[in-house]
Amino acid sequence: MTEQPLMGLMQDDFPLNLQHVRRRMRDVHPQTEVVTLTGDGQGSVRASFAEISARVDRLARALGRLGIEPGDRVGTFAWNNQRHFELYIAVPCVGAVLHTLNVRLNASQLVYIVNHAEDRVIFVDDSLVPLLEKLAPELPGVEHYILLGDPDRTQRRDPIQTTLPNVLRYEDLLEDAEELDPAHPEDPSNTPRSTSVRPPRSATRAARPATRRACSTRTARSACTRPPRCSSTTSGSAAAIARS
Repeated sequence: MTEQPLMGLMQDDFPLNLQHVRRRMRDVHPQTEVVTLTGDGQGSVRASFAEISARVDRLARALGRLGIEPGDRVGTFAWNNQRHFELYIAVPCVGAVLHTLNVRLNASQLVYIVNHAEDRVIFVDDSLVPLLEKLAPELPGVEHYILLGDPDRTQRRDPIQTTLPNVLRYEDLLEDAEELDPAHPEDPSNTPRSTSVRPPRSATRAARPATRRACSTRTARSACTRPPRCSSTTSGSAAAIARS
């Protein structure tokens, strides 16, 4: 008798990816805003979900023009702002892996992490460019560095003053992207379900002990039976919290 792997009991009938989040932002809450404080902390930049969704679609096309394919790693070295939020949605939606780099790591750690992940592109905030300039010679696999800052309109297309190789501007990429149908794969199975590099689920299942695989579904479920969430000792507290 051939042993069958124990299938996960999670909601495999509904893909856990960002396609649904992107569509809901655009169709259900188009007027909701993303607010980013400026560097001096005195001002702010606002954009609606409808505007963000349109920019995400253009960013998806820009990633395709850069040669990013499903499974490729896209690094970000940036602060918490609107453009980073757009990357959080666009990169996984095209099937690539979003690799967020911790800005507080030291140089040797960053070099190891980028090279180990094989990042092909790194999006970097302007204020963090000097840190990456020192590391770029040790990052041979990075094909492009994309500056996230929004330069003055009159400065766009001018040479960028940095020692980083193959530098492009984020807003220029979005301007060049055509306003056509979104470049997102419609097959959810082609989209990674997280932003971390993990082995495929089949490999994980194969690595489980043989005794676990031999268990029947009925046996596994009974062994994993948990008590109901709301027991008699907690229902009163839950009700009190709900009333408050």
